[in-house]
Amino acid sequence: MALYFSANIWYLIVSVIGGLGLVLLALRLLSESLQFLFGAWIRWALSFMSKNIFISALSGLLVALFVQSGIATTFMGVGFAGSGLFSLNQLMAFLLGSNLGTALTSVLFLLPRGYFELYLLGVGALPMFYAPQEWLSQIGRGVFSVGLLLLGYGLLSSGFTNASLSFLNPVYGPSSALYWELLVVAALVAALLRSSIAMLGLVMAALSAQVITVQMALAMVLGINVGTALPAFLVSLDVGTNSKRGSFFHFFSNLAMAVVVSLAFEDFVRACGAVAKNLGHLRPSLLLYVPISHVLFNVSLVFLFLLLLWPTRKVIEWVFPKSSANKEPQKLTLLGHFTSVAPTLALEQAVQEIKKMSAMVESVLQLTHELVTKGSLESEQVDRIFKYESITDKVHVELNEFLQTVMQSRLSLTQSQRVQALLRLTHELESIADKSRFVVHRILEMNKQGLVVSTDNRKNLAVFFESILADYELVFVRLTEAQSASEDQKEDPLAKFNDDRYTSRVTTELLGMHKLVQSEPVACVQALGDIFVALAQIRLHTQNVFQAYQRL
Repeated sequence: MALYFSANIWYLIVSVIGGLGLVLLALRLLSESLQFLFGAWIRWALSFMSKNIFISALSGLLVALFVQSGIATTFMGVGFAGSGLFSLNQLMAFLLGSNLGTALTSVLFLLPRGYFELYLLGVGALPMFYAPQEWLSQIGRGVFSVGLLLLGYGLLSSGFTNASLSFLNPVYGPSSALYWELLVVAALVAALLRSSIAMLGLVMAALSAQVITVQMALAMVLGINVGTALPAFLVSLDVGTNSKRGSFFHFFSNLAMAVVVSLAFEDFVRACGAVAKNLGHLRPSLLLYVPISHVLFNVSLVFLFLLLLWPTRKVIEWVFPKSSANKEPQKLTLLGHFTSVAPTLALEQAVQEIKKMSAMVESVLQLTHELVTKGSLESEQVDRIFKYESITDKVHVELNEFLQTVMQSRLSLTQSQRVQALLRLTHELESIADKSRFVVHRILEMNKQGLVVSTDNRKNLAVFFESILADYELVFVRLTEAQSASEDQKEDPLAKFNDDRYTSRVTTELLGMHKLVQSEPVACVQALGDIFVALAQIRLHTQNVFQAYQRL
């Protein structure tokens, strides 16, 4: 790789470092702004994931579009697969769609520069720092980030222009060794920076200063697409098989597409040139080659590999076979460094895990209710209660570790409140499972000691538990289905959990139950008292679950 440069090489180095720093910061601020403003849309996009691969791909596209970080979206998708929330087909299609979500962002570098970025910085800074409402502050942050992006790009362009850098032997196609060297170097730098947009800005700056040819720029674009798929694959090597398969598919599809494009490179350049010529009235066609090539590459990639999804999956399953010894454990994992975390996606991952946990707690309650009603259960059912309760303990620990890591990233006030609500939710759900296990232990001990409870008190206990289970079912449906009170309902059945008198009613119920069991033998009275107290605590934890849910 032969280079010629003037004495301004140090200015180039400082300009590239400073310019990339500003661009990366701008992209981070833009992502945070969009996540806050379009958080509900992101959750909606994730909610309609389906077995249809085209719908899953559309979901990935929308999520990446609103997050403006292909790597953060990839990490999230791989994490969802690791915790069992995405199937392999869903993950593969989702990752393909995420490639398109940020494909057009590089067009921002084509905006006019000069004083325009300074106007954006000034207009955005005032509401970002002084707006009384958070949503207005986030809009200002978004405007400010675009100005900062253009300022960073201007610094990159200035560095290349003043350095008088040029290649002694410019490349015009893949027949040259320099073509492949540029592709590999661009891939490695993109993997290191973990930002395709910043790298595209760097390429456009070099192209605008005529440091590189169009063919060299397009070779680097191919490398950038390959490089940004590499980090997720490397990180996923320590997680589940489906995560490894999905991330490898993402890397392999980008690599294979880069090879295919290289084989038909002249046709690819001509296609980009035809589009650039039609859009040349917007900006000089030379710069348009970079965003156009990036879009064409990813559009072709998505359509080709959606059609080849089934055979590609079979090959990947052969490369990464599942262990036949035991069922692979599912684990909530936050992939990547906390600085690259997209908080909205991470919180949605935690919400989905909470829903799974709440379903597990529901199963524990139903089995415990069956034990209370019948007085005994088969050993398999009892073992299932203990197994489910043990799983909730594990999920509780995983969620706490996960959310503690999320809290290290930059969070808005609303996101911080959601984290606190999720931490409370996991604690309350785990407490319900613990109390249910305690009730089971006490009933089994009573059976072992031969203690017999009168029919009336056993019926009272069953009725009391039925009302508790009914309360939990109401909360469970609202939590898992995001159901709200309909307009035609005169009163929301869950409104009672916000009533200050709810706790006092639980205490009154508990005192009434204690009076009813006084006629039992002393040993039964103590055991039943412990059971009633545990059930009352389950009812209060259920109330806390609903109150925490309201803050999500």
